[in-house]
Amino acid sequence: MTSCIDRMEGDFKRRFSPENTTIWSSMESLIPSYYDKFLDARNLIPLFKYVSSIPTALKKLQAENLNESNLTAECHVYERVLRKELENGIFDHKERKGVVDLTKVCQYMVRSHAEAAPVLCLLYRIAVTAGYASARCECVFSSLTKVDAPQRRSQSVKRETNCTFLYFERKTLMELEFEDFYKIWVGKPRKLKFD
Repeated sequence: MTSCIDRMEGDFKRRFSPENTTIWSSMESLIPSYYDKFLDARNLIPLFKYVSSIPTALKKLQAENLNESNLTAECHVYERVLRKELENGIFDHKERKGVVDLTKVCQYMVRSHAEAAPVLCLLYRIAVTAGYASARCECVFSSLTKVDAPQRRSQSVKRETNCTFLYFERKTLMELEFEDFYKIWVGKPRKLKFD
């Protein structure tokens, strides 16, 4: 049981690592309704670096000789353009009033400004397709109901086997009292980290 919790804790640490949360915060700078952060080039640098780590995106950036200074220039110009379009309401979310639909912003940029703002268009494309959830973490959460679904087959055999164990031991897991679990958890030896 404790090894399953350890695995889940490790997944949370990876999912909410400083690197990931910095990228998510950077993505907020692409939303026109975030007035104080919107298209602030300094805030978009972590996202730009992340995009540069994707081989296809890096190839496009290198082919067109695009860098952070291009990003800064595009931000200065398109901040006004997108704010004006925001006032016209073309980015409003269909079902949620007062919320900007980032997909609509992306579509507008790609359709109307792909040639003039290639870096921003690339950032918008990545932002609307990058997920906030990690597959590893979601697989652990769903282990009690979907043991061998096709969406989970990208896991290693060892990991899937461990999740299968959770499924077969679900009755025992559901009967486990928190106090019993806590006693085992507290008594578990911990590795010391020295910085």
